Amino acid sequence: MNPSAMAAFLGLSFTEAGALEAIVAGDCCLIQVNGDGLKTSFPMENPGEFLKSPELLFSTSSINDAHMRSISLEYAAGDSFYLMTDGFGKILLPMFQDYPIAEELNEMSTEELCEWAYRTCTRFRSDKKYPFDTSLLRIELTTS
Repeated sequence: MNPSAMAAFLGLSFTEAGALEAIVAGDCCLIQVNGDGLKTSFPMENPGEFLKSPELLFSTSSINDAHMRSISLEYAAGDSFYLMTDGFGKILLPMFQDYPIAEELNEMSTEELCEWAYRTCTRFRSDKKYPFDTSLLRIELTTS
């Protein structure tokens, strides 16, 4: 067996005004929010979909296409996107679904969001249900 590196991947392509394509593999999640709260969650729609052994991309394999999923979305000025890996996805998805965390996070500066993310990771890290090779990226759209 050849050694292989494994990775998760989430890519966005803004294809035209108001449209975008997202592609994902592994345990990444894209959350789209607007002033009304959660608009889209892709590809996971609930925290139980974050698996301990997700289908990751392999650096030495030609079977990666089977692991890729894609979606076409519409967006508008004022939408925000949160791109995250497993630990944050499992924690944040229910926060976006169950109570109004979107407005609170959108109002944070980048520095405040980083501090909040650190505190959140620290709080959940001791719970073995949450994997923590986490990444979090926020994209805010100010124009359409």
